[in-house]
Amino acid sequence: MATKTKSANKNIHTVRDKRKNNEMREESKSIHNTNTARIKQKSKKEKLRPLSNHAEAKADGYRTTAVTPKYKRTGPTSVAQPAKEPNAAPNKMPPKKAITSAVNSVVAAKPPLRIDKLTLAVLMDDVSEIERTVVSKQFRTWLKAGTVQRGSTKGKGFKHSYVCSFSDKSNLEFRVNPSRSQVAKQFMNVTLNPDYLNDQHVEDLKAMLSKLFPGRSDEIIRRLRVYRIDVRADFPVDVNSLIIRQGRAKKESKFFVATDKEGRVETIYLGSVYSEKHSVVYDQNASDDFKRKVGEPTNLPPLEHVRVAPKDDAEVVISRTRFEVRRVYDDLPHLDVLERWTAPFDRWDVWQIRDMPQLKKDAAFWMYLDVVRWRGFAGARMYLTAHGCTEVDRFEKLLEKFKVKWWQPETMALEMQSAFRSSKLWELLKR
Repeated sequence: MATKTKSANKNIHTVRDKRKNNEMREESKSIHNTNTARIKQKSKKEKLRPLSNHAEAKADGYRTTAVTPKYKRTGPTSVAQPAKEPNAAPNKMPPKKAITSAVNSVVAAKPPLRIDKLTLAVLMDDVSEIERTVVSKQFRTWLKAGTVQRGSTKGKGFKHSYVCSFSDKSNLEFRVNPSRSQVAKQFMNVTLNPDYLNDQHVEDLKAMLSKLFPGRSDEIIRRLRVYRIDVRADFPVDVNSLIIRQGRAKKESKFFVATDKEGRVETIYLGSVYSEKHSVVYDQNASDDFKRKVGEPTNLPPLEHVRVAPKDDAEVVISRTRFEVRRVYDDLPHLDVLERWTAPFDRWDVWQIRDMPQLKKDAAFWMYLDVVRWRGFAGARMYLTAHGCTEVDRFEKLLEKFKVKWWQPETMALEMQSAFRSSKLWELLKR
């Protein structure tokens, strides 16, 4: 009987303990839910709380000024995050349609034709022996002071080369004392890029000429001669898709075509580099990659304004092709020649071959294009006809459909002349 009583009491205590444990568990859960609700409510208030200046405080006897916080809390247990600008634009990729329309608008518009390089010469007959000595001493003084640095004289025909660099990476290059008969008429020349020179650079050039030729700088400027001029125009097109003809004679002046490791055309040379006038059409992206490696300033792409996020540079690749004419004047004419040369790209024809469904299976036409690149139009016709090709007429008619409308050299040349005449450099040269 006593054993049964003890067992019953034990069961009663067990039931009571379980009930008590359940009550404690429910109470703990209720407290936890209440605390969680309070924390969430407090977190919302802190998120909505506007940023305000810190109150002025005293620390170790020093007074601290009010500072606007750069970070705000997003919750009692969260990590501080940078405060966003109230009107900050979302960092999103531009839509593909916007990029395509921007590319088409630039292709359709007339790109600026610019003077990319200009070399002006001081004739040997225009300076005395004493003035030559003064010029040499002045360059040595500038070299010691760090105003100029020594430049490379390799292949330039002068004994000395001095480069004056500006903070924006543009520069002036002076070459003194000829070492070759081709430039024997020149005592000194200066090479500059009018497109990079601002008004302050022109004033610096004027000041340097005043120190090189004290008392005669104005006369020396009026007597300057033109030795070389490079003119260029940039288009957002792929050079690999272009066919170019310079002149319409049966004998075309072709030098060679340079390709990359995948066989794509990167550079087209028209005329010999040793001739008085020769041209080159090349991939500006590849040129900028090389300039970055050697530390030279690069050219901005023409559609840089459509790139709104850093990742766009990796995802949106815009082809850039530069058309450039390089003219060397062995007779060293006066500055008036810059006004007379109004059509540097005259008699140029340009075709752009686009990928079209009807061309995918026309392998013979693509081979014809390579023959044209190497032998010219007249040379391709004679070569293929001599080897039994009967489709030359069809190839030429098909190619004519790809002649571009955005190539307007006469209009571009007039705009170049107008821009150059309104520059500070032209004002200095024609004073």
